[in-house]
Amino acid sequence: AVVWRRIYQNQFRNDKNDCSSTYTRHMWSSGFGTDMENVVLGMQVAMLEKHAPLTMTLIDKPWWHYSANKNDGSNATCLAKDMSCYFLPLTDCKPNARQADKNPITLIRKYNKDFMLVYNYVTRPQQWLRKEIYDMVRPMEMKLTTNSNNARCTVVHVRRADVVLHGSQARKYFSMADYVKLLPSTKQQEKHTVLLLTDDANAIDEALEFHSDVANWVYFDRPRHRGTAGGWEEQVPSRDPKKEVITILATLKLVQRCETLISSRSKFADALSRAMGPNTTKLQVDSEMSGNVLDANNSASAEQLATLLEEKRNQQEIVR
Repeated sequence: AVVWRRIYQNQFRNDKNDCSSTYTRHMWSSGFGTDMENVVLGMQVAMLEKHAPLTMTLIDKPWWHYSANKNDGSNATCLAKDMSCYFLPLTDCKPNARQADKNPITLIRKYNKDFMLVYNYVTRPQQWLRKEIYDMVRPMEMKLTTNSNNARCTVVHVRRADVVLHGSQARKYFSMADYVKLLPSTKQQEKHTVLLLTDDANAIDEALEFHSDVANWVYFDRPRHRGTAGGWEEQVPSRDPKKEVITILATLKLVQRCETLISSRSKFADALSRAMGPNTTKLQVDSEMSGNVLDANNSASAEQLATLLEEKRNQQEIVR
């Protein structure tokens, strides 16, 4: 409550003249985790360094791609086409687009300390959104039933899609087997409940085809790209930004029921980890890659994975 009160007092000034000096940041349109981190860190810079209200502005295109479709601004959630479509206002001050800061902010220790408190403030949902999140979470909660020994579920986050399209910063397509082998052996033996989060429809097929005996796979029934089919930073395969945001926010609520997170490194994995809390067991499939997590050689991993899975299918046919 103390942090929220400080934020509110910084953002809503009694003297309207205080809006003459604001800290304006460019509202990115990247992944949801990256976009929200930009806002949260912007708020902390505004409070701790600039001592001025944070305002966000859209520069490259006049819409945020989680409020309207990226390429043409269609199917907008609201007329503003920005964060205010979903969340309560950040401030009553107007942004200064000419002085907007587009530079990334380093997540240093003093910013990390109150990160979730600030995140929860900037993402205070409007009432209609609260209801939509609840309606999506409730039936999914019923699927995350506890096992006979009361073990809680595990979250497996498989980030694929465009990660191999980042050139020298490309990340690897890991097989579902790479994630499954990180499940504690006791959970493998009891067919543990796993909440599978992924941007790749192929990952769900792979889990059900090759690992149905290991886990009870639970996942959202929603549109997804297959592999790289969506292209570069196309995070809204449904072309329904409103539904995508509801699903993302419902996901961040739902994962709090689980006790283990298995993922690769990504901003959304960071968001999942923060939502699940500090006592969560966190395991990474890329933890042994050292300096090769971001590497041009990873660009070929999508094709390599496809070849590997085809070989597995051929071997299964031979056995049959």
